[in-house]
Amino acid sequence: MDEDMVSTDPMKFHSKEELYKDRIDSYQIKTGLTEAVQTGTGQLNGIPVAIGIMDFNFMGGSMGSVVGEKITRLVEYATNKLLPLILVCSSGGARMQEGCLSLMQMAKISSALYYYQTIQKLLYVSILTSPTTGGVTASFGMLGDIIIAEPKTYIAFAGKRGYENPREATGRIVCANCHLANKPVDIEVPQAVLPDTVFEAVVRIPYDMQVKQVLANGKKGTLNVGAVLILPEGFELAPPDRISPEIKEKIGNLSFQNYRPTKKNILVVGPVPGQKYKEITFPILSPDPASKRDIHFLKYPIYVGGNRGRGQIYLDGSKSNNNVYNATAAGIVKKIIRKEKGGYEITIVDTLDEHEVIDIIPPGPELLVSEGESIKLDQPLTSNPNVGGFGQGDAEIVLQDPLRVQGLLFFLASIILAQIFLVLKKKQFEKIRIRKELSELKTQRRFMSQGKVKISE
Repeated sequence: MDEDMVSTDPMKFHSKEELYKDRIDSYQIKTGLTEAVQTGTGQLNGIPVAIGIMDFNFMGGSMGSVVGEKITRLVEYATNKLLPLILVCSSGGARMQEGCLSLMQMAKISSALYYYQTIQKLLYVSILTSPTTGGVTASFGMLGDIIIAEPKTYIAFAGKRGYENPREATGRIVCANCHLANKPVDIEVPQAVLPDTVFEAVVRIPYDMQVKQVLANGKKGTLNVGAVLILPEGFELAPPDRISPEIKEKIGNLSFQNYRPTKKNILVVGPVPGQKYKEITFPILSPDPASKRDIHFLKYPIYVGGNRGRGQIYLDGSKSNNNVYNATAAGIVKKIIRKEKGGYEITIVDTLDEHEVIDIIPPGPELLVSEGESIKLDQPLTSNPNVGGFGQGDAEIVLQDPLRVQGLLFFLASIILAQIFLVLKKKQFEKIRIRKELSELKTQRRFMSQGKVKISE
């Protein structure tokens, strides 16, 4: 379909290497394709389907105006013919050479898919191949009724795919509940530790034990807790053979993981049952400057983030049922259907053109609206079920030099000895003074016994 549709150069874009138009021509010659997507119809086990296949070999499968238009036309054709739709994605994202025009394709395709899926209730299958990133991931790649990915597919969105360090330069620790970052969390560590020793870092995540959270199946359950501990460079999780039985008993069945394989000083634990692990003990091994030249005997900061409750965003960017659900249109609530497995299907009718919009509410959140009620755009349809929250704290620890400790002990010992000698000297002086007074007293008594009186000055 639409094989004669080719890209122009709407932005008059050119780089130092070549013009955008020349680059298009070179890829057309190299691949034998006119653009980064091919669309058409076919049959799958005898069932007619509409299908679009992206090709990464054509400018990295980037989505420009032509790619967006061809996919939109395919969706509209499938809508009119009531065909199932299959899109095979492989893309580096929106095509930068077409600027904002390429970004507009995300909204255009999504709008066509909304009518196809929600109004006509037809089946859209998205197949993600490696790589699928950027604007394709942010739009039609993740909108499938069924999403299939080939093994080990590289899937990402624009921006950071992972934080090198969960603590940003501002001091904020990244988390799924950071907008609720006002909950208490406490950390307790020794004031000072010696090199190559195991010590405890105790993290406390308090919360009201009577509070229940919405689980993934919509039922109510106890809260989970989790924590991330950011240690100074060189500090790490103690190996099992170095952990004492007393500390092992405090740890229980907890399993700790490194934030990254290269970040042994950042430890993550959870989610674990909050009723059992409101206090989490991390066994930490201190570094030895004698074997690590970049480690010094200094005071170091330790940071901790503690979360209670479920997150609100899944890894694919979609909302969990631990959220408020808002109306996607203004109008009158025409019908509310309670689903067999929980949740609701809410039909909203626009009072102007009587266009119907259906909002799907998953199991868990409590409904706030009723049939016949007039609602506004983005008005909450449900209560906020999120009872969790995130908090962060910090502490300081001193890596103490054993020689300094020995010097301090020697200094204290010398002071104690000096005090002892001073006391002994004072006692000796007291004895001499007493002996002298006794001698004078005896002399006076001897004179008095002889009838003589000694006149003292």
